[in-house]
Amino acid sequence: MTPVFVRLLIASLFYFTLFCAGSVYAKEVNLEWKPIKYAIKYEIKISKDGKPFKKKSLDEPNWSGELGFGLYDYEIRAIDKLDRPGQWSKARPLVVMPASPELTSPKDGEKVIFYDPRAKATFSWKEVPGITSYKFSLIKDKKVLAELTLKNTQAQISSLPSGEYQWRVKAVITGAGKKIWESPTGELSSVEIDQKKLEKPIPSYPRGEITAEKTKKYKFKWSKVAGATGYVIHLHSLEGRVPAADKTINVKDVFTEVEVPVEGQFKWDVSAVANVDAKGSATATSGTSTTQFKIVHPTPFPEGDSSVSLAAFYAPISLNETSPSYQMKANTKTTSSGFKLNGEYFFVHNLGVGLSMMDQEIQVDHVKDSMKTFELSGKYRMQIGSPSSGYFFYPKVGVEKRDYVMYLAYRDPNNNPSISSSSTTALGAEFGLDLRKQFTDKFGLSAQLQYFYPLSVSSGDQQESVHLKSNSANFENVTVGMQGSYWWTQSISMSLGAFLEFKSLAFSREGQNTVSSNDPETVNLNSQYLVLSMSYSFGK
Repeated sequence: MTPVFVRLLIASLFYFTLFCAGSVYAKEVNLEWKPIKYAIKYEIKISKDGKPFKKKSLDEPNWSGELGFGLYDYEIRAIDKLDRPGQWSKARPLVVMPASPELTSPKDGEKVIFYDPRAKATFSWKEVPGITSYKFSLIKDKKVLAELTLKNTQAQISSLPSGEYQWRVKAVITGAGKKIWESPTGELSSVEIDQKKLEKPIPSYPRGEITAEKTKKYKFKWSKVAGATGYVIHLHSLEGRVPAADKTINVKDVFTEVEVPVEGQFKWDVSAVANVDAKGSATATSGTSTTQFKIVHPTPFPEGDSSVSLAAFYAPISLNETSPSYQMKANTKTTSSGFKLNGEYFFVHNLGVGLSMMDQEIQVDHVKDSMKTFELSGKYRMQIGSPSSGYFFYPKVGVEKRDYVMYLAYRDPNNNPSISSSSTTALGAEFGLDLRKQFTDKFGLSAQLQYFYPLSVSSGDQQESVHLKSNSANFENVTVGMQGSYWWTQSISMSLGAFLEFKSLAFSREGQNTVSSNDPETVNLNSQYLVLSMSYSFGK
């Protein structure tokens, strides 16, 4: 080997400088070395993973080019003016190192809440191509708590106590002989770990007494718990005869529909859970909240209920009347019969209207007459006690128009005794109370009280006029009775009832055939009704 070639070889081993600046996944690399005497040009050879990557002839003792991140080898040799190359220099490592990876989660300064002291805190960063691994460091109070070398872009550390932490990640390139190059130290990212306990969820429904559903399915509800990933429901019958109702249910929402096949007394509890694995086991569980409820049979008087009924009745009547204008008194007994149509409609929650029309036929000594009643009222319905009691209270107030019949004795042109009827109509206010009790799903009972006070009167005879008189008789219009109902279905029922009715009216009469008097005309009609009715219920 000539001295020139030796000098070329030695010169090719001289120092180099490396400068990097470039794109996201590559950098601009600059290699420089001292000029070699007698060299008119140079060759550079770059390899990666033992395979040639770049080879280039250069006129100057430097090379610039873009290389992706990673570990390379490079060799240099000089060429003299006779175009004779020297020997390649010894291969040297060339490391194109990226900046430290970009940290993505948790964000700098973020507060991370755990509800399980064994939960794993997850730290993530962006992938950097061309490197061997990542070096993750977790620091607390300037002390390194954990340092991991990882192939993926995520680190998980479990059982971290509450406190302030810092963390960073470096890109690592490993060469032959396990030589390691690391990216420059990036900025520390801070995170606050806050370990909390799961609060107990609060049951909201069912509680207390509830009405049985036809589907036997009930929507259980409870409050949401921060940090909970699921909830566990335990349902237990307090009556050993219904073990089919006992069950445990795992859900993710704050409600669930549960089938309870029977009525009776139950208790249920709910707890919150976190970190539920594939087998359904949770590593964090809250305390348990417990409540009780009772499923009772529904009453046939649901909210929004309305009904219509048709009744037939038979009523013995005691008739007492005094007529100073006709100079007569009468006291007799007879019977009556007729029909009554009732309807009620609850247009809002507990408010409704009632309508009633009655046609009553009465006969005395072959003289028939008809007494009609029309009633329009407003009703309010309220429940007394719990749903299981089955008591409902219906007060009402309204207006009523009713007929009163008087039978007058006189002599016909042949001087034979005869009887005629005179009808007087009263318009007034009515007040009523209706107490209903449902004993079973088939049988119910109601007690009714109604009061009427006349405010004005009119005559059915155009040849006479009548005027309301102040008298105690006008305060004696009362109806009271009881009625039992049997429900064939939830819509159709049949009822049988007995009522006492006291009807009284005092008024003055003026006409062609009357005698002037200051004393009032009075009529008392006292009846005992036996009523048979059929009802149909409907609702919203």
